[in-house]
Amino acid sequence: MPTRESVLNDALDLLGEPRSTGPDDSASWVVRLRDAYDARVRALLENYPWNFASDLEQLVATEPTPADWDYGFRKPASFLRLIALRGSADPDASELDYDDRGGRFLTNSAGSWLWYVSSTWITLEGAWPQVFADAVSSDLAFRCSAATAEANTTRETLAAIAQKALREARTWDAMQKPFRRHPPGEWVRARSGGWRR
Repeated sequence: MPTRESVLNDALDLLGEPRSTGPDDSASWVVRLRDAYDARVRALLENYPWNFASDLEQLVATEPTPADWDYGFRKPASFLRLIALRGSADPDASELDYDDRGGRFLTNSAGSWLWYVSSTWITLEGAWPQVFADAVSSDLAFRCSAATAEANTTRETLAAIAQKALREARTWDAMQKPFRRHPPGEWVRARSGGWRR
């Protein structure tokens, strides 16, 4: 089970630096990684519609009513990234037409359900899959590594490790949630005159 300290220690290992001695460690590399930690986790969570970090919420319409839409809904405080906006809690329901404007979602449906990536996962390291923790560690190591001419080879290596770890985390996450409804095949599209919603 990942912890904040294990994620930081994995980043230190990638950088070739000594591991942290604990929460009070004031070594320069440890401080640099700690300072970047929350921002880099947030950036990675915003980067992809992670299934493991998703939340579902029924939205409640708020004033003012937009002139060109029937309803306006405030985004949840923990909102990071949209996964889907549907007319019911059914994961197979079709997605709603919407506009994202002024910190609100605007739709023509009174019942709007939001699937989204939640910021509460920034501090829930113990519930992260290990592949995501590895992606955070490698991203931290790359982002905090020194950008000097002598360190170019090291930075390139760390960049490749970070990209590979992120790909593996995305693949793992996608495999955890199977297709509920496959898209229509060529025959159905030809018979219906194109893609149907």
